[in-house]
Amino acid sequence: MVQAYGAKVAEEKPAAGRGMGLREREIILFCWIFILGVALATAFFQGVSFRDWQIIPSESFLILPRYLPIAWVIIAILAGLTAFFFYREKSPEAVPPEVLPIPEKPPELSPARMKWTTPSLVILALLLGITIYTNKVDTSSPNHLTRFLSKDWGEKRVVIGKIWKEPEVRYHTDPETGEMVEKGTNLVIRPSKIQREPPDGPFVEKIKGDILVTTTPMIGWDVYKKISSSEALGYTVKLHAPLFAEQPSNNPGTFDYKRYLRNSGIYAKSPLTFPSRWAPPIEILKETRGRLWVEAALGIKKRMLAVFKKTMPYPESAFLGGVTLGLRHGLIKLYRYPWSPLSVEDAFRHAGTIHVIAVSGLHVTVIAGMLFGISLLLFKSREKAAAFTLFFMIFFALMIFTALTGARPSTMRAFIMVSIALLLWAMGIGLRYSLLLSIPIAGTAILLLNPLVLTEASFTLSFGAVLSLGLITNPTMRYLKKLKGLPSVALLIIALIFPLISYFQREAFKELSTMGQFIIFAFLLLVVSYIIQRRHRLGRFRKVTNIVLYREKQGGFKSIEELAQVPGIDRGTFSRLKGKIEKAGININTASGYVLGNLTRGGPLFRFGLGDGNPFFLAKWFFAFLAAQVAINLGMMLPLSLYYFKHVPYAGPYSNFIAIPIITTIIPLGIMAGILGMVIPWLGQYLALLMNAGNWLLVKLFLWLSYTATNIFRYPFEKTPTVYQLAGYFSLLLVYIYFDDLHKKLTCPNLKSIEKEIKKKEAQAEFPEEIEKLKEEKKALVRGRIRAGIIVALVALLFFIGSLSARRKPLLKVLYLSVGYGDSILIQTPKGKNILIDGGYRSPTWDTGEKTIAPVLVKEGIKRLDTVVLTNPSLEHMGGLISIIKNFEVDQFIDSLGPDRVSPDISYDEFLALLNDKYFWENRDKESVQETYETYRELLKVLKERMVTHKKGSYGTIIAKERFRGKDLEFYILNPMEPKIDYAYSNLSANSIVMRLIYGNNTFLFTSNLGPEGEARLVASGNVLRSDILQIPAHGSINSSTPNFLRAVNPRVAVLSYGNAKYAGRDKMTARQLKKEMQETLAKYRGEVQKVYNNDKYEDMAVIITSDGRRYWMESMRSRSKHERPLLMKGR
Repeated sequence: MVQAYGAKVAEEKPAAGRGMGLREREIILFCWIFILGVALATAFFQGVSFRDWQIIPSESFLILPRYLPIAWVIIAILAGLTAFFFYREKSPEAVPPEVLPIPEKPPELSPARMKWTTPSLVILALLLGITIYTNKVDTSSPNHLTRFLSKDWGEKRVVIGKIWKEPEVRYHTDPETGEMVEKGTNLVIRPSKIQREPPDGPFVEKIKGDILVTTTPMIGWDVYKKISSSEALGYTVKLHAPLFAEQPSNNPGTFDYKRYLRNSGIYAKSPLTFPSRWAPPIEILKETRGRLWVEAALGIKKRMLAVFKKTMPYPESAFLGGVTLGLRHGLIKLYRYPWSPLSVEDAFRHAGTIHVIAVSGLHVTVIAGMLFGISLLLFKSREKAAAFTLFFMIFFALMIFTALTGARPSTMRAFIMVSIALLLWAMGIGLRYSLLLSIPIAGTAILLLNPLVLTEASFTLSFGAVLSLGLITNPTMRYLKKLKGLPSVALLIIALIFPLISYFQREAFKELSTMGQFIIFAFLLLVVSYIIQRRHRLGRFRKVTNIVLYREKQGGFKSIEELAQVPGIDRGTFSRLKGKIEKAGININTASGYVLGNLTRGGPLFRFGLGDGNPFFLAKWFFAFLAAQVAINLGMMLPLSLYYFKHVPYAGPYSNFIAIPIITTIIPLGIMAGILGMVIPWLGQYLALLMNAGNWLLVKLFLWLSYTATNIFRYPFEKTPTVYQLAGYFSLLLVYIYFDDLHKKLTCPNLKSIEKEIKKKEAQAEFPEEIEKLKEEKKALVRGRIRAGIIVALVALLFFIGSLSARRKPLLKVLYLSVGYGDSILIQTPKGKNILIDGGYRSPTWDTGEKTIAPVLVKEGIKRLDTVVLTNPSLEHMGGLISIIKNFEVDQFIDSLGPDRVSPDISYDEFLALLNDKYFWENRDKESVQETYETYRELLKVLKERMVTHKKGSYGTIIAKERFRGKDLEFYILNPMEPKIDYAYSNLSANSIVMRLIYGNNTFLFTSNLGPEGEARLVASGNVLRSDILQIPAHGSINSSTPNFLRAVNPRVAVLSYGNAKYAGRDKMTARQLKKEMQETLAKYRGEVQKVYNNDKYEDMAVIITSDGRRYWMESMRSRSKHERPLLMKGR
C-alpha cells in the first residue's frame, strides 16, 4: 500500500511530492499545543519572575496533583470526541481485494465536523501536556522516593533494584601528574522495593524515582570491578546505604545539579565509600539483564571498541570511540596539546565543535544517509529504499544505536525525526513538509516519555538546530541570493578579515558589545557597497538607453567608432565595448537591449554573486551549506549558547565549515571499520586497519583544527539573557523568516488596484457578482494588514519587555558567595557600581573564579567591575581573582601591599619579608607557602597585562561614595592602619583589609581574616564599628570574634564564610580542627545576634542581602530552595 501510493505520487510529481493535507496540519497543531502545555506547566512549576519581582512562586501547579484523576478522565473523554470528529463521514467504495486502492491525495476531514475538530484537539493537547508534566513532578505519593530520604549517615536504607543505565566511570585530574585518573563510578538504580528500617522493617514496593549511586574502589575491588563495567547494566543489586537529596545550586547563576537530576528522574543519591560494619554497601543479587536488545548493543559496543583500539593508536582511538559509540569518558582522558592549556573537551567547546562529541542529530543523520545510500544500491526505486531504510532503523538501528549512545534526548529526537521524515517522504509528501511535520511529532514523543527535559540544554539545542535549519535556511538563501556585485564582495571580505582581527586584536572581542560594533561597521560597509552597486547599475541603464536612442536617431551605426560619440560613453567604456563587440562578432545595429546591457557590465567585482545566475558564483552545495551555518548560528548558537553556557563560540561558524565535512567522513568510516573488524574474523582486522589509517589522519586534522580555532578566536563570558530577552530575540527572528509575507500584507500592493476596479465596475453598474468578489478580496487584504500589524506590535512589545527585564531594581545588593573555605563577596550599589571582594580558592582541578564567581557575575548582568579588593594575599582569598581579571573588565585593584613595593618580578624572599608573617617564615619550604607566592606573582602579571590600576588599600581609603534618592552610600577601609601590626603570630591576618559599608540606616562590616590583634586595634582606634550585618572574622576561628570586638560592633546579623578546609589545601586533621572551632564560634554568636548565616554549601549556601537604605531583606539559596520569604529587618 505504501509502495503503491508512493509510486503513484512519484509518477505524478517525481521531484517535489505533494504538500501537507488538513490532517497533517491538525497533527502539527496537536503536537505544538501539547508542547505549549508542557511549557506552561514548566513555567508555573519553576516560577515566573520579572526583574526582582516574583510573579508566580516556584512549585506552583496549573492542575493540583490531587485533581489528576479527574484530569485523566477529561482527557479520555476529549480523546474519544476528537477521534469521533476526526473520522470521515463517507466510507470509501468497496474495491475487489486483488486491486489495491491508490488514493491521489490523503482523505480530508468532512466540512460538517471540521468546526468541532480543532477546538477539541487544542483543548486535548493543552490539557494532556499540563497533566503529564504535573504527574511527572508530583512527589506526594507515599511510595515516592523522596519519602525515604535519610536525615544523616546513620539512617541507612535497604534498596533492591536494577542498574537502569550503563555505569559511568568518573575521572579526576591527578594534582601531581596532571593526568586524568579513575575516581569512581556512577550507577543509576531503579528501585523495586525499599526497607525503611533495616534489618527487620517491612519492604515498600512500587517505588517512584531513581537513585544515583556513587561508588569508589574502596567498597571492595571485586564488587567495584563488576559494577563499573558496561556489562553491569541490568544487574539486580541490593544497597545498604543512606539516601540523600542532592543539594540545590549554592550560588545564583551556577549549575543546578539537583534540577538536572530531577529532570532525569533521579530524586536521591547514595554515596558508597567504605564497607558497612553489619552489611556490604552493595551486593549483586542477580547478573541477568532482562533487556536482550540492550545486551546485544553493549556487546557490539565492546567488540567495536576493541577493533578501534587495535587499528588506531591512542588518543585518536578514544576520539573515534567518543564520536561513534558515545564514550565521552575516553575524550575526557585525552591529552592536551603542548601549545594550549585546554583539554580536548574544552578546546571543542571553545571552537564551537562540542556537538561532535555529544552524539546527536548530526551523527544520526550521517548514519541514516549511509544506510540510505546502501539501500539505494540494493533497490532502484527510491520508495523501496526509503521503506527498507525505515525498517532497518526502527527494528535495528533505533534500538541498537540508542543503547550504544545512552538514549540521549538528541539521539532519540534525531531517530524519530529521520524515521518519520523517511516514512512521509516514501508516502509522497515533500521533503520540506516531512521535516516540518516530523519535528513536532518527535518533540511530542520525547516529552510524552519525560516532559522534564523540555528545559534541558540537550533537548533545546537539538530541536533549536533542526528548527533553524528548517525555518531559517530558505529565507537566508533568498536574501543572500539578492546580494550581487559589490555587496557580496564586501560580505566575503568581512568574513575573511574577521579571523585576522580576532587573532591580532584578541582583547577587542572580549565583550559582546564590541562584536556588535563590528557588526554595525560591517552593515555600514554593506550599505555603502550597495549604493555604489546601484549607482553602477543605473549608469549601465543610462548607457544602454543612450546607445539605443542614438541608434534610432542616426538610423544605425556606420562603424564601431561612432560609439565614442554616444553621450555617457567615456574612453574607457568605449575601449571595453569595442573589444567585446569585435571578439564576440556582434552587430551593433541589431543587438538587443539585453545584449547591450551585458556588454556594458562592469568587471568581476560588479558581477560576483553568492547565488547562482552569475558568471561568478559559489557552488550550490557550498552556498546551501553557508546558508545552513548562518541559520544555525542565528537560531541556536548565539541565543542558546549564551543562555545555557554564558559564552559565544565565535569560532563556530568558521571551524564547522571544515569540521562537519570531516566528521561526516570519520563517522561512516569508523562504523564500517568497526563492523568489518567485528564480523569478518581475520580479513576484517586488516580492512579495518586500512580504513582507520585514513581516519587517523582525519582525526588528527580535526583535533588540530579545534586547537587552532581556540588560538584565533576568543571564548569570552557574556551576560546571560533573560527569558524575556530570548522571547524578544526569537520574535525578531520570526519577522526575519516571514519578512516577505509580512511586508506584502502590510503594504498590500494590490489594494489600490482592487479599489480602482471596484469603483470602475460600480460606475458601470454592471457585474454585481464580480464586485462582491472584489470586495471580499479587499476585506481579506485589510484583515491580513491588521493581523500583520498586530504581529509587528507584539514583536515590538516583546522586545521592549525583554529590554526592561535586564534592568535591576536600584537597591544595594550584597552577595556573600558560597565558595568553600574562602571569601568572595559581590556588592552592587544603587547607581550600578560593581565591587568584588576576594575570589576564593584555586587548585589544579578547581578554579572558583571560573566555576563559581564568573557565572554569578554574568547572571547578574555584570561585565565590568569597578573595583576588585584583595583583603588578604592568601590562597583562599586570591586564587579565583586571576580568571576574573582575565575575563572581565576591571577598573581598579586594591590590596594591602600596593604597587610601590611589589611587581611581577618580586623574589620569594622579598615576598616573605613584605608579608612579615611568622607562619610563612617558619614554613617557607612548604608547598602551600610557595604556591601562595606563585599565585600572587601570577595575579600581578595579569594586572599588568590587562592594564588594571593597582592601588594600596589602607585606613581611610574610600572605595565608593555616592548619593541616591536622598540617601548617602559610603564604602571605606578601616584596616590596616600605619604602622602595620608586626607582633602577631599571623601578621598577614592581623593586617587584613577591613571595610565598612554605610547606606542610609543600614551598615555592613567586612572583616576578612582579621585576627584578635587586629580586632583589638580596631576597638582601641575609636572608630565607629557598629554594624547591622557582620562578616564573622577568620572563617569562624576560635581566636577571633573577641568579646570587646563584638560589643563594639553589636551586630544584628552575622554571616560566616565557611566550607570544608580539606578542599582549600588543608590536611584532614587541620580541617577537622577548623570545623570544631567554627561550631564553637557559631554557638557564641547565636546567643548574641538575631540571625546567623553559614554560607557552607551544606548549610545556608550563598546569602543575599538587599537594602533600600531603611530596611534590608535577607535570604539564602537554601531558603530560596524551600520557597521561604526573605527576612525583613529595619536599620538602626
